[in-house]
Amino acid sequence: MWTVDKSHSEVGFSVRHLGVARVRGHFNDYAVRIEVDPAKPENSTVEVTIQAASIDTQNDGRDARPEAGHLPVRQRHRLDAGAAG
Repeated sequence: MWTVDKSHSEVGFSVRHLGVARVRGHFNDYAVRIEVDPAKPENSTVEVTIQAASIDTQNDGRDARPEAGHLPVRQRHRLDAGAAG
């Protein structure tokens, strides 16, 4: 099993705003766990957990109210994703 080293990784994003500007950002608080089964690679898994309130777009006003950018941090404090095989 591996966990991602935050000093050498980033969970980032880029979205279009009104079809004109591109907003880039990242999350400061996240965890990634990777489990590889060398004998059966199809059994390998990846799990990602992101604390939604840790959003950072280099704009304090926008980051203070991420719901305005359609990120529902009040309803979902944590964003989870995973994959297998």
